[in-house]
Amino acid sequence: MSARVSRMAMALFGLLSAGMAINMTVMQPSSQHDALAHEGVWGAVKETAALAAPEIDAAGRALPQAPAVSATGPVAGGSSPVTPGIVQRVVVSPPGADPREMTREIQTLLAGKSYETGGQDGIAGPVTQAAILAYEIDNGLPLTAEPSDALLQMMKEGRRGPATNASLAPGPKADALIRSVQGSLAKLGYKVGRADGRLGEATIAAIRAFEKQQGMADTGRISGDLVARLTRLSATARTADKQ
Repeated sequence: MSARVSRMAMALFGLLSAGMAINMTVMQPSSQHDALAHEGVWGAVKETAALAAPEIDAAGRALPQAPAVSATGPVAGGSSPVTPGIVQRVVVSPPGADPREMTREIQTLLAGKSYETGGQDGIAGPVTQAAILAYEIDNGLPLTAEPSDALLQMMKEGRRGPATNASLAPGPKADALIRSVQGSLAKLGYKVGRADGRLGEATIAAIRAFEKQQGMADTGRISGDLVARLTRLSATARTADKQ
């Protein structure tokens, strides 16, 4: 083989090698990327642009985007895990009404109806509890002796209850208040029977006797006036015992 033929063969081999290298390094990766994006492989730019990457306008500028939640697991206020890169809106319920303001409103309404509450400070002390109990007794409502949204609504609407035996069974607060009054009356020498937290005949008779002796209106029920008077007398008795 002549030297000229050898040089031509070497040149042809070089051209073929260069073509193969260009095809492997430039043409095939681009085609493979297009195929993956077209097939929707997770992680391709075309598939994730709407989830984790900012949207791009025609001029190639990034548009503003809300920050994405990147942590997984439950979200406060939600019931399912958050997928990384997807924004989730969390709805927070507004806080409930202020119990103290509700109590103050009940005290104001009671005072307007001539029930002694001891003030309109938003605190449900013994006198306010007794005022509520008196209102519930007078209007045939369940005996709770405590402020509530339901009581406030009934007071605003002027609703009355059926005054059945079931509705007059005292709740925990009312039970404790009645027992306290029974104990105070017993210490003053009034016969209330057993301190059982119920407004039985003996307790009602003792209340009437106390009201008569104190020059109070004859009601035969627990009220703010009754509790306030018993509290003052108990404090006076304790002071006398110490002296």
